Amino acid sequence: LLNREDGDLAWDEEWTEDQIFKFRKLCISMVLATDMARHFELLGKFKARVAECDDACTDAYDPAESKDRESVLVMAIKACDIGTQGKKWKLARKWATIVQEEFFSQGDKEKMLGMLPSPLCDREAVDIVKSQIGFIDAVLFPLYEPLSKVLPELKSVLAQLEHSKSMYEQELATRRQNSREKSKTR
Repeated sequence: LLNREDGDLAWDEEWTEDQIFKFRKLCISMVLATDMARHFELLGKFKARVAECDDACTDAYDPAESKDRESVLVMAIKACDIGTQGKKWKLARKWATIVQEEFFSQGDKEKMLGMLPSPLCDREAVDIVKSQIGFIDAVLFPLYEPLSKVLPELKSVLAQLEHSKSMYEQELATRRQNSREKSKTR
């Protein structure tokens, strides 16, 4: 598609080499930001910057500054990449199951190869409900809280994360109650 000669597709036709270079660099930076190995490093830098700003963060982030735009875009793409628990509950729960099954599949393959399963990939040891509560607390809240100071529209996602967490907690409580009742009847 990109190699086709089509005037309607030539979105970068008027760009200078410098503009193309900067755009490519931004895209690479954003894709690399989705690597969870760098999550806490990137988040730490972002949180430190947000800590310096007022409630609206209008004084710390200038949309006219390319470094500021890149910083916000990097955190936004991270939030999009891992933020399925910020969706409506039914969809959040479905995504948790799909992603966890992918992890379990990886763990199954690792076991078949005689390896120890990677963290969160052992279907015999991981409880998806507890795992999601931990993920929301340890990864999503710390990401969305500072990001919502810069992008206030994300406050609704924070509310949905709270709801998802409470639904998992209810699921866990129900399971525990059912287990207690089951053990009483034995």
